[in-house]
Amino acid sequence: MSSNNTYCFSVHHIATDILLPTVIVEFILGLTGNSIALWIFCFHLKTWKPSTVYLLNLVAADFLLITSLPFRLDYSMRNEDWIFGDVLCRFSLFMLSMNRTASVCFLSVITIDRYFKVVHPHHKINKISVVSAAKIACLIWILIFSSSSFLLSSSYLMSHKNKILCRSFNSHKTFSISAVWHMVVFVTEFFLPLGIILFCTLRIIWKLKRRRLCKNVKIKRTVNVMIIIVVAFIICFSPSILAGFAVLIIKTWMRGNCVPFQIATQIFSTTILFTYLNSVLDPILYCFMSPSFKSIYKKVISFICLCGKKVDENSDSEFRGTISITYSESRRTISITQSNKRTELNE
Repeated sequence: MSSNNTYCFSVHHIATDILLPTVIVEFILGLTGNSIALWIFCFHLKTWKPSTVYLLNLVAADFLLITSLPFRLDYSMRNEDWIFGDVLCRFSLFMLSMNRTASVCFLSVITIDRYFKVVHPHHKINKISVVSAAKIACLIWILIFSSSSFLLSSSYLMSHKNKILCRSFNSHKTFSISAVWHMVVFVTEFFLPLGIILFCTLRIIWKLKRRRLCKNVKIKRTVNVMIIIVVAFIICFSPSILAGFAVLIIKTWMRGNCVPFQIATQIFSTTILFTYLNSVLDPILYCFMSPSFKSIYKKVISFICLCGKKVDENSDSEFRGTISITYSESRRTISITQSNKRTELNE
């Protein structure tokens, strides 16, 4: 837990000041959106398809990240002073790595699934069962665990000016085997899936334009899904890659000059908020992939708004009588009855 083997080491005060309020917002939005998504998966989805299985695993990946966020929030509030010990430090870093790798993998699988359905509609891979999709998901999780398990095998705690720091990317003078493996995985899991996603997206758009089907509602939804995946992937994962390369370049070509190196490492630490943003953006993807998701999300939001309206009316001194709210599935209307007055709201 010493910092004798570190290069231009410093506490990232600026990064923690930026991370703290942003991560709080991302935690609230991510927990809310993915909790609703999980509730929909468990209680409201009647028809399951392979794509649904992959989406469920994407939700699981987001919850892995959410479980570790309270520890990282406390860490930021203390200006990088870890008080939870070695085991929880490893667990926190492992969960962040798992979320990143799992999100990348399942976004890639969803893209490949869409690619075969549009570009090769008669391919046998389009006929796989839900059970087969679940087996594929299990295999992916085994690979994810294997690639990230090195974070559980060694300590990442370091002492610096009466603080205990917990970082997976430490500023070591020399690279250990685990540090080299971490960089290899970190870079590979970005560029390889990005190439797959871009290839599949461009092929799908080209195929649809040749068929002149871009105005079809289902086809437009497919294109929107692909665009969202590309945008989310680039926004969430490219900043950390670019910042990581900047750190390596400065350390290699400007060795001994600590100021630019420390600035670059602060920027790199800040880019983690884009990785956390992934758990906030995923529920938007669910709405575009499944109309039932969008419909249920709307109903949940409408219910919350109606409950808020009911509370406001009950607190009004001029309000008298009772309120009865009834939802009619066949007529797709919401009926609100107050005393002898009745109002109908169309969805």
